Amino acid sequence: MDEVIAHAKTLHVLVHGLWFGQNLDQGAERLLLLGSQPPFDNGKDPTVLFRMASAQRRLGRFDQALTAIDRAWTFYLPAMPWCTPTWSVSAC
Repeated sequence: MDEVIAHAKTLHVLVHGLWFGQNLDQGAERLLLLGSQPPFDNGKDPTVLFRMASAQRRLGRFDQALTAIDRAWTFYLPAMPWCTPTWSVSAC
């Protein structure tokens, strides 16, 4: 497992599999655990943040899910200069 943790692309595949397998036993908890490991522990990977928001929703943690979604959007928006939202998901 140490070799897997050192490889970001492999971790992305594991995170995606846990996100896709919504009925896996402790899938949400495992997804959150993987999402908090290096290289994702800096909270700057929007895809992982969206996956973690999904896990938070499955666990009924809706405020944390909205926070993760807001944070993920901050990384997507600079790449989309035509999109200038005047709202925040958390403000809804």
